[in-house]
Amino acid sequence: MIAVGGWNEGSERYSKMACNPNSRATFVQSVVELVKNMGLDGFDLDWEYPGQRGGSSDDKHCFSALMRDLREALPPVSLL
Repeated sequence: MIAVGGWNEGSERYSKMACNPNSRATFVQSVVELVKNMGLDGFDLDWEYPGQRGGSSDDKHCFSALMRDLREALPPVSLL
C-alpha cells in the first residue's frame, strides 16, 4: 500500500480537493492509476483532523464524499 498525508500535511490541500467535485474525481482517478501502475494493493489516506489545521467547516461532508468515492473506485479493481 501507499500512504499520503499525516500530521505535518495539515488539512488545507485536502479540504480544497475534497470539497470540489472535479478535483475529488481527479484525485480518486489518480489514486487508482498510481496504485495499479505501482503494483500495490491499496491506498491509505491519513488526513489528520478534517475541519482543523487549515481545513474548512465543510470538511466533515467533503471527507465523507471523498471516502465514498474512493470506496466505489477501489474495490472494482481489487484494491483496498
